[in-house]
Amino acid sequence: MTRTNPDRHELDANLELLDRQIIDSDGLFAGKVDDLELTASGERELSLTGILVGAPALLPRFGGRRTGERLLRGWHGLVPVRSDRNTPGRIDIRAVRALDSAVHLDRSRDGVAQVQPQGEPHVHSLNRLSNLRLTGPQAREKDRILDVRLAYSGSTLSSAYVTGLIVGPAGRPGSMLGYERRAEQGPALLAAVVGRIHRHARYLQLSEAVHIDWAGGRIDVGAGADYGELRPPKAPRHVREPRRGA
Repeated sequence: MTRTNPDRHELDANLELLDRQIIDSDGLFAGKVDDLELTASGERELSLTGILVGAPALLPRFGGRRTGERLLRGWHGLVPVRSDRNTPGRIDIRAVRALDSAVHLDRSRDGVAQVQPQGEPHVHSLNRLSNLRLTGPQAREKDRILDVRLAYSGSTLSSAYVTGLIVGPAGRPGSMLGYERRAEQGPALLAAVVGRIHRHARYLQLSEAVHIDWAGGRIDVGAGADYGELRPPKAPRHVREPRRGA
């Protein structure tokens, strides 16, 4: 899956989007990014289509799939019975105006999060993608998905799509802190230590040799898969609000 665009920018979803505060057009707190909605179009195309909020989006992220499911069942027993209690709230990605240390919306928080439709076979989540197993001749036994790289063009995230996966050995500290990707991330000594720990992290470009098997819970990495050195995302680091009148 390749789109040619000289103005393409990149960001890493876990590092630069998850757990960010969401601020509405009036400067009011509207929640936080608990997960991301990814929609498949075609066999390998995954587009960023929404922000998922609320306990049904957050709890499955903790402790792997089984622990997350247990936490979610426990939460269900504590809340009043509602038809949508198992379903995350969804903010359309087109509502995002800017991204810096927070996600800024172009509208009021009132009614911005709608109940995410369920049963759509082509709609997935960042958490679900991140928990898929890597299999195949190119996959290393201890590797897991550490982050997901998105590319976008312009000044908003409405065009964002998945270009590749950051993979590396499981169970190592600092895997979500960005030290292994950005030289300017944190104190130099700590960055050097974490970089050393994660020297085996690699970037897996999505291509015809990489097949996502959602039903089987795995990603098959074929012999022709493009594994490369992990490099920082292409600048700019954040989505900026367009200048008025531009």
